[in-house]
Amino acid sequence: GCTVRYARLMLSSLSHMHQEMLNIARTSGLRIAVGTIAGALAAVLANALIAFNRLHPDVTVELQEGTSADLLEGLQSGVLDLALCRTSVAKRTDIFHFEWLHAEEVAVAVSPMHALSGTRCVSWKQVVQYPWILFPGDMPLRTLLEREAASNGVVLGLRPVETASTFATALLLNKSPEMVALMSLETLEFFEARGTVVRLDLKVQANAEPYGIVTRAGATQSDVLAAFKDCIRRQALSAVRRGH
Repeated sequence: GCTVRYARLMLSSLSHMHQEMLNIARTSGLRIAVGTIAGALAAVLANALIAFNRLHPDVTVELQEGTSADLLEGLQSGVLDLALCRTSVAKRTDIFHFEWLHAEEVAVAVSPMHALSGTRCVSWKQVVQYPWILFPGDMPLRTLLEREAASNGVVLGLRPVETASTFATALLLNKSPEMVALMSLETLEFFEARGTVVRLDLKVQANAEPYGIVTRAGATQSDVLAAFKDCIRRQALSAVRRGH
């Protein structure tokens, strides 16, 4: 028992030491921790990260994908230095600095094998006959979808699956000839170009809330983080020029 306890203590102190070293590396600018929602990853962050990587090959970027709520928590606890997300889900917005980046368009996706694939002018009454892959209840895109369904007089109730994972959504859609999901347009287009999913000809009137660069208010910014932000801004501008 004594040996096990001693080993646990050693492991715990090693883990703390590792975390301390990561924090030192990050504050000295050799490592930055960045979080993102899926839509921002496809539209802006992936290209910004590639550009940054070329300019700063000595800097490690730790990338985390998650929901806005999770990312804000990461920023607040100091695990993340920067996030591309929405701040509307925050209990207190005053503790974050938000820089508007991009309005997000959304669309509805299905498998290329789906019965509605290739159908012109699909209605909401048709899509609710199928099982949906839904974002968890606290996510802005889930709220948007429920609002859109309600304004069209329908309810999404048939055997839903809930996940915040974009990869899981794309994989399930691809493998199921029945499932339907709402996705950010850029994410959908990425998978559509590779034949994984197709976009339904279904009008979504509601707009997704814009996302932006979020940092902790008053946090000191390293030169490396400032350079990373510049790469993000440049990429967001070129994404706008490309029509997204």
